[in-house]
Amino acid sequence: MTGDRSVRVRPATAEDDGALTAMIEALQEHERRLVPWLRPGRDTAERHLAHLRRRAEERDGRIFVAAAEDPVLGTSILGFVACQIEEDIPTEVEAGARRYGWIAELYVVPEARRRGIARILVERACSHFSRRGIGRVDVAYLEANREAHETYMQLGFTPHYRIVSRRLG
Repeated sequence: MTGDRSVRVRPATAEDDGALTAMIEALQEHERRLVPWLRPGRDTAERHLAHLRRRAEERDGRIFVAAAEDPVLGTSILGFVACQIEEDIPTEVEAGARRYGWIAELYVVPEARRRGIARILVERACSHFSRRGIGRVDVAYLEANREAHETYMQLGFTPHYRIVSRRLG
């Protein structure tokens, strides 16, 4: 999958914070090229990581990292997924279908893309949800992010809900 390096998906630890912050910053910068009113990654990454950790803790979620083990280079983080359990409004959805998995963030470093890393991260998040009796997983991505669209369609997701925006002023 990644040459001589074996990839292992595991829960993120505090030791991963530097790599996670850098990946969140890169993701924000990528999305900022698509949506001009987003804040710079360097201004948001640390706070966003804290937010993802808090949401995971509050909502039976996890942050998983894909770590490559190299006998010479050591361990490097190739990507991450942040996921949590959400619940729909009781008045709108049947009781058995209210709880669902939410993929809050997914990122793979550019040099590791197209090697199945996103797939193994998403599958780990889906396994986490399945063990908790969750039967549906949702994710949102920017409409302009064609790479995200292609990735999620290849992973078996189908369009379910569309949000449109209009900037005022």
